[in-house]
Amino acid sequence: MIQASELRIGNYIYRPNLDGKEYIDYENGVIGMRNVSLSIVQVTGILPGIVILGEDKRGVEWLSPIPLTNELLLKCGFERDRFAKQCFVKDYSKQGNLIIFTNKTPVAVENNIKEPFYYMLNGLIHTIEYAHQLQNLYFAITRKELEVKLC
Repeated sequence: MIQASELRIGNYIYRPNLDGKEYIDYENGVIGMRNVSLSIVQVTGILPGIVILGEDKRGVEWLSPIPLTNELLLKCGFERDRFAKQCFVKDYSKQGNLIIFTNKTPVAVENNIKEPFYYMLNGLIHTIEYAHQLQNLYFAITRKELEVKLC
């Protein structure tokens, strides 16, 4: 589940479509949906506990993060490093590159990293799992929005 505090306007997340069947588990007090398909949507506003997705408002409990994949990194403008295929690089300015590594690198194996991706900042390893985390990281470093070609 996503926390509203993790999100910024412009982040991409999964929203369940309304074509699923709602159900209530009275025994466990759970309200949910079955047979749900997901749509990729962009956050357009944030209120305490509620995320605005265009015309739709949803509680954060209904939303899911989009997992990072090799394909998603490529759609965000990253390129595979020509020497190290387990690295994805995005040149963000004359200051440097943002490099996302897969967990197949020697550093990941040595540090027992289980998450699919990580990055290094100031010599420290940080795992990264979701598209909104990548968008937020890129914005924090560059003060520019990451171009994402999902929809």
